[in-house]
Amino acid sequence: MQAKQTDFSPTVTRVRAAEADAVYFGGYYAEAGLLLRQLREAGVEARFVSDDGAKDPGLVETAGDAAADGAVVTCPCVPAERATTFAAAYRGAFGRDAGTYAAETYDGTRALLAGIDAGATDRAALNRYLSTYRAEGVAGRVGWTSAGEPAHAVVWAYEVRGGRFEPLRAID
Repeated sequence: MQAKQTDFSPTVTRVRAAEADAVYFGGYYAEAGLLLRQLREAGVEARFVSDDGAKDPGLVETAGDAAADGAVVTCPCVPAERATTFAAAYRGAFGRDAGTYAAETYDGTRALLAGIDAGATDRAALNRYLSTYRAEGVAGRVGWTSAGEPAHAVVWAYEVRGGRFEPLRAID
């Protein structure tokens, strides 16, 4: 599969012939929505699973509410109800719900600003600072390893229900 692909009929045919129980799609919401719609139109009822690139209202818009219902996506992004103060402040400031990774971006920005305030003003100094940074943020624990990876990542599973991504559980 490729970006901007619109015809998934060869894949749909193979999935239907295999009588698959589940289909995993690693990619973005535009193509995920098209594939999901085409699978459902072909009568394929396999569980559809994807990644954070598909966690966007565009998945539901493209697939349609009925086709998207039951799709599962995983994402290392906190559900809005876990960051209620942030979600409410965001909605108040911008008149809409915060998007995927908004809380994590806020936490990361605060960490960078703390580093600058501490005198880390070039890339190397910021990297050193962030490798020791530990704080409780709006999305949870914040910090990075010396390699720049999150020190504590929590992946969430979401299921599409009624046209919305509903959190199922954290996968720690």
